Amino acid sequence: MYRGDQLVHMAPPAGQVPRLMEQLLTWLDTTDAHPLIASAAFHYEFEFIHPFSD
Repeated sequence: MYRGDQLVHMAPPAGQVPRLMEQLLTWLDTTDAHPLIASAAFHYEFEFIHPFSD
C-alpha cells in the first residue's frame, strides 16, 4: 500500500499466508500473555499478514 510515493505496507506473498497464520494461531494458543494483550498483538499481526488492501 502506498501513501503518495511512500510504501507504507507490503503484504507478504500469498504463498506465505498459510504458514504465517499457522504460526500466529499457534502463538495465540500457547501464549501466557493477558488476554487483552494477546488479542491486541493478534490483531496487529493479523492486519500485517492479510494480503488485502483496505
